[in-house]
Amino acid sequence: MQRQTFAAEERVWVGKPIARLDAHEKVTGRAVYANDFRLPNMLHAKIKRSTEPHARIKAIDFSKASEMKGVVAVVDASDFKYVYNPENPPPIAGDEVRFVGEPVAALAAEDEETAKAAIDEISVDYESLPFTVSAEDAMSEKSQVIVHKTEHGNNISGHVKVRVGNVEAGFKESDFIIENTYTTQMVQHLPLGPLTVVAEYRHDSGVNVYVGSQNANDVHAGITGLLGLDASAVRVIEMPYVGGWFGMKGDLEVAAVCAMLAIKAKRHVKLQLTREEIFCTLAVRHPAKITIKDGVSKDGRLLARKMKIIFDGGAYARRSNILLKNSVYASTPIYRFKHFQLDTYRVYTNHVPSQNMRAPYGPQMYFAIESQMDVIARKLGIDPIELRKKNILREGERSVIGEKIFSAGYEDCLNAVNAKLTRRVSVEGTWRYGVGVALAAKWSPANSPFAAIARLKSDGKVEIWTSLVDVGEGIYTGIAQIAAEALKLDLDKVIVPSSIYGADSILELPGTGPSGSRQLYNCGNAAILACNDLRKRILDVASKQKGVHVEDLDLENGCVVRAGTREVVMRFTELFESVPHAGKFVDGEAVLMGKGIWYERVPGIREDDGKSQGDRVVAFYTPAVTGAEVKISTETGEVIVEKLVTAVDVGRAINPSLVEGQIIGAGMMGLGFALSEELQLSKEDGWISNPNLSDYKPPYPADSPEFVPIIVEHPQFSGPFGAKGTGEAPILAVAPAIANAVYDALNVRIRDLPLTHEKILMSLKSNS
Repeated sequence: MQRQTFAAEERVWVGKPIARLDAHEKVTGRAVYANDFRLPNMLHAKIKRSTEPHARIKAIDFSKASEMKGVVAVVDASDFKYVYNPENPPPIAGDEVRFVGEPVAALAAEDEETAKAAIDEISVDYESLPFTVSAEDAMSEKSQVIVHKTEHGNNISGHVKVRVGNVEAGFKESDFIIENTYTTQMVQHLPLGPLTVVAEYRHDSGVNVYVGSQNANDVHAGITGLLGLDASAVRVIEMPYVGGWFGMKGDLEVAAVCAMLAIKAKRHVKLQLTREEIFCTLAVRHPAKITIKDGVSKDGRLLARKMKIIFDGGAYARRSNILLKNSVYASTPIYRFKHFQLDTYRVYTNHVPSQNMRAPYGPQMYFAIESQMDVIARKLGIDPIELRKKNILREGERSVIGEKIFSAGYEDCLNAVNAKLTRRVSVEGTWRYGVGVALAAKWSPANSPFAAIARLKSDGKVEIWTSLVDVGEGIYTGIAQIAAEALKLDLDKVIVPSSIYGADSILELPGTGPSGSRQLYNCGNAAILACNDLRKRILDVASKQKGVHVEDLDLENGCVVRAGTREVVMRFTELFESVPHAGKFVDGEAVLMGKGIWYERVPGIREDDGKSQGDRVVAFYTPAVTGAEVKISTETGEVIVEKLVTAVDVGRAINPSLVEGQIIGAGMMGLGFALSEELQLSKEDGWISNPNLSDYKPPYPADSPEFVPIIVEHPQFSGPFGAKGTGEAPILAVAPAIANAVYDALNVRIRDLPLTHEKILMSLKSNS
């Protein structure tokens, strides 16, 4: 692993490749995931799902199912307090279904086999309605299909725009006008762990809900709202091991169904979805159609860009409309423009809801943008990397929307990747070789509070309580390293309770979970504030006990020491001689408990023209560059990615090994997005025809290329020890880098993902 550090500072724990705190539990198989979790005398639940893409529900007959031996409880739409809102799907459809697979009823039985059989006995009478699975058809004024009526017009769930300068004037100023349309496909999040909920019935008519999700507070609010229960009646426990996430397992509707079945049955209930249900009914990445028109000078300067983006949103928004501004954050922070116009639409259609997935809207945007940059470079005869360098924004410059650029290691990432790429003879028999590069930047939102508590225990260890969910990135370890650094404490003296017990809504600590690559940045900052507060409290107690001025004291290795000589004044454990336990309160304050709240406010962008209202519109950007080396068979169209080189400017790598793992994992996910993954959706009946791992074709270990992860570090001024989030950025440039490498090898441009064998061969034939 290569590492380029700028303005680095030596640290004891930060920047060290420490083994994950949960490594032993995982490799020994002792880690308990939600699907492993069982309670005594537990029922098993199943969901009855729509067979129609769009229909009115005329009647549902539960009689045969309810009379079956072993069936204990049945629920339908009438059991929930759902108020129609296309932003959020109902837990159970009431009057109307809008996609194949939408829940119409659910039941709980003594065993899974009985539950499966009983579901088949529920009959539903539908009145079919017109439907569409085409976003362009759905947003047409002539469309006969109304999935949802909205303020933007029938079926248009959101519209975001940017207006800077005058693009038509910019095109007239340009020497070249280049316009292309790019499309991306429907793909699945594909976490290895199935979505599972276990509801534990409490005899006070409340329920404890165990999930492998992303945010206990969100799930708690969803369940209480949908069930009409007081907050105290529901407790949500996020399991410490999730089994993969990528944005999908936030589906609180499934948790609400399980909880209601438990309350009706007065028994514990487990609801685990099958792989087919996960493929067909939960969430997908938005398919997209992106048109880019560029005005460019003959020396390669970008002058004007006009973009129209249509995202196919499926039947409901699932909290995706609020993130439609991501299209602005993806298209504006990298390159200079004088004139810029963007219109982004999200459109309702009759298929499984499109939902936030690793870097929401980003991979689609950058496939189009970075393919277009390659097209421009080839047309002008400029090296693709040099074209990017000519146009990238530099530190302190302002983007086209007026945002000031910070911690922007674009050029260093480009140079680092370029140095690791091997260019070879392009032709070898029937094989062609090519190299491609792409540049991206992942944004991370601000404007949400995060809290942490640092609590000193009588054994000298420190607990860090904050709203953490580890979805695979190693956040427990990263936060422990940050806390150990802040307190100058050995790592084995730091305890992160979430890694043992999971997150818990009963604590109600503010936090949004891992979405937006923001957990390390925000929880890390909150943890530092809490540790600083604890440090002050420890020194105050030690000062009073030993009669030494606070200014003359410091912390080191679990001791209070004299600041100058480093002489030990007292150990942490000795503090408890006057403070019997960490929870003791004096004048309303916990003496040996530090608190920290991190709340970063940025003004964002204006609704009318998309311009920045301040220096920052997001918390930070994480630049990423990927270079791909490919070989392609001109006989079969097979594309083999031999090497992926990815450089990411992470600000400061808290744990380089974990950063490397994120880069490699994102590379594999991007590989599938580029080459093979696609859910096949029928336009005739709205069904998905390949809802399994045999037909869906994700990349497997044998498909893995050589990965070269490179860490670049330009510390972020607002990050914990300079760190930024990493998890999403490395996926963004993978697909366009591979597509650009395919062009380099074959001299044919494929603008539609995935880059299948068939598309390669058809392009070769049409180009011959």
